[in-house]
Amino acid sequence: MSPFVAVLIIVGFFALVIVIQTTKNNQLKQSGAIIDRQSGFERDRETYTMKNADWDTVKSKLSAQDYTDTDLQKLKWIPDENLIGLIGGGNGYSWVGVMEFKGIAAGKCIWTFEFKRYTADNDHGKSLEWSMNAIKTKVEKMLLTIDPDTLVETERKVMKHTTKTKFF
Repeated sequence: MSPFVAVLIIVGFFALVIVIQTTKNNQLKQSGAIIDRQSGFERDRETYTMKNADWDTVKSKLSAQDYTDTDLQKLKWIPDENLIGLIGGGNGYSWVGVMEFKGIAAGKCIWTFEFKRYTADNDHGKSLEWSMNAIKTKVEKMLLTIDPDTLVETERKVMKHTTKTKFF
């Protein structure tokens, strides 16, 4: 096989991967499972200020959600610390998201959501991004059903990260 043919096959393979990923991304957006987000959204901590969103209301709404279109594996309630853990992932990637009830100020409930940990093997980065976007979108939509006038503030966190190279 000539070097030209080998290069052509490699370029064609990568073009096919890009087309498949773009198609899946567009399908997820059209279905409403994910929304367009800025690069690095996984480092954002969102603060939601809203009416009628006490612990019991949010727990009830989260419990009633259908998560079949996400990679959520477990919801963990930690009422003593006002935390709700969302644990998920798939083959080659995982994440842990945390919702925290900060309390009530001026008659409005304050919640935060952030990803505390996430990992992906070398070839699962896009799947991790889609998975995290899907659960974040699900949480945001749920909170907006409680109070459509929710105030959302975003803070970009500085995170330490390590990269492990895995060839085989």
